[in-house]
Amino acid sequence: MCLNMTPLELDLRLRNKGVHNISSYRLSDDERSLLSFGLNFIPRPPPASDDDMYADVQDFARSVRIRKMATTMDTPDTDRCLRIPNPNFRPDAAGSHLEDYITVVQHRVTAQLGQFATASLPTSNGLPHGMNRALQRLRRNTDIVIKPADKNLGPVVMDTSWYRTEALRQLSDATTYRRLLSGAPPNHRKIFAKLRRILSCHDQLFVQYDNGHRVLTKLAKFMLQEERDPGRTLARFYMLPKLHKTPTVGRPIVSSTNYLTFHASRWLDSVLQPVMRSIPSFVQDSRSLLQTIERRVFPSHVVLLAADVSSLYPSIPIDDGLLALQETLRRQASPLSNPQLVCDVMSWVLRNNYFEFGDTTWHQVRGTAMGTPAAVAFANIYLGHLEHELTESCPCNPLLLKRFVDDAFGVFASRNDAATFIECYNSLRPTIKLTFDISDTVEFLDLVLYKGERFGDAGLLDVRLHQKHLNRYLYLPPFSFHPPHAKRAFIRGELQRYCRNCSSRKQYEAVKKLFIQRLQDRGYPQGIIHHAMSTCSYDDRHRLLFPTANARTARSAAPLVFKTRFTPRHDVMHLGACLTLTERVFADPASSEIFATGQPIVCYRRAANLGELLTRARFTQDVASHL
Repeated sequence: MCLNMTPLELDLRLRNKGVHNISSYRLSDDERSLLSFGLNFIPRPPPASDDDMYADVQDFARSVRIRKMATTMDTPDTDRCLRIPNPNFRPDAAGSHLEDYITVVQHRVTAQLGQFATASLPTSNGLPHGMNRALQRLRRNTDIVIKPADKNLGPVVMDTSWYRTEALRQLSDATTYRRLLSGAPPNHRKIFAKLRRILSCHDQLFVQYDNGHRVLTKLAKFMLQEERDPGRTLARFYMLPKLHKTPTVGRPIVSSTNYLTFHASRWLDSVLQPVMRSIPSFVQDSRSLLQTIERRVFPSHVVLLAADVSSLYPSIPIDDGLLALQETLRRQASPLSNPQLVCDVMSWVLRNNYFEFGDTTWHQVRGTAMGTPAAVAFANIYLGHLEHELTESCPCNPLLLKRFVDDAFGVFASRNDAATFIECYNSLRPTIKLTFDISDTVEFLDLVLYKGERFGDAGLLDVRLHQKHLNRYLYLPPFSFHPPHAKRAFIRGELQRYCRNCSSRKQYEAVKKLFIQRLQDRGYPQGIIHHAMSTCSYDDRHRLLFPTANARTARSAAPLVFKTRFTPRHDVMHLGACLTLTERVFADPASSEIFATGQPIVCYRRAANLGELLTRARFTQDVASHL
């Protein structure tokens, strides 16, 4: 479905127009309608040019040649996490059979480009004139800030003054943040010199050759790749409004992409992921919890606990967090090759978190910032260490304890046991405190867990879908310029989640009915909805909760991918057919490895969405004069 509709047709098709406007600015009808599309909405981009398409073909050819080159390597590349992209690298030709295939793909794409010329395709973004003007007004309006709400509750419009005041309220916590009064950025050269000393102490800085020549190790190259970047910038502080809190506050996030600690933090994350997953309480998502409780029978007298660690990330003392990391690594059944290097690099990342907010510069002196890659693993390991302490000191341990970062779910033998556990937990560290709910019905992630009919019959906890009352359900409109399969996949994915999260068929049917109505309110035609609903049945629930080993293996295999940005030209072309393998390809002995998953697939990059057009991580307004 495209955007070739009048403003009236757009207005009639989209009945759900929820926007959280907590500002003093009065949105016009066009502004409200535009924001009601949601921040993931994509206006129609201009058609791809011939040059764009030929560049994509050349990138695909490069991927084929690199795959062929990989099959000839004597040893596999075991350090995938340390790869540094080199767009200037040109691999050798892939051999006559594969090069013939590349030529065939080029000819097929050329033929399609001739069939679907840009002159025959729309070039406007498809939005009505009033909405285009609304988009420009919202982009120019410096009195408001637009952000997605925390917990995915929809777009939020805030006064710039409120946003700045709330940010400064949080940054004024001197135990967590320190302002650099000079306003000058930190000395990056000195910071990287500290990292070089750490790597040198662990013999990870240079590789020394017999002829006396030395080069940086693969690890050092990866961590130090921002060292000589003249365009290096500070990390950026921003907030997502937590509408589910009273009063509304901001969730602090520091965007550290390509900041000087970013690559070291990426390496730490890759190393610590297995450690995090080994924590007994760790759950990856709600399905992980369901896989446990679907097979666990509890006695009738148990009580349930839902708990949340208040402001976890900035509340972890750095020294205590590093000690917890060191102790956790020491207890590992399969110890790391150099745990002290991990702790030293983590210390460097945590102690050098400098960021900007407006025209001010700050240094985080406690905790870790949400936004650096290793933050989740570090926070999980810290809480896992506290839980390990509890098992030795608390007289009332849970029958079951599972945690997703700072959200925990527990089952206890009695209310007194649960209360004692909370009291012990809150006495462990002065900065780490739990807020909690002890009941027969609790909320955890997107689940409501309770003692219902199934529990009474078989001792298995009942579950149903949890949906926050503030959720505007601003599903992606059908006329957003996403590939059609993306819209079908989102509906199918939501339906499968509902199926997993409801232990009762009756509850599933009820939430499915609501889902259908919400899709209709977002403009989806009955035919698309009906087809999507037919792809999932409640009888699939066990399969969705416990996928087979074959299904997991299929998902983990990496196909060869043709990458391109989705435009109106792609909407009419048949790129998948252009990639069909030729018979000559299989004459190459490496083809079975290169095309292990079968035919190459098309992977679409999306055009800019409303979120990218209207929101910015960088706050550009004056801050210093308000301190």
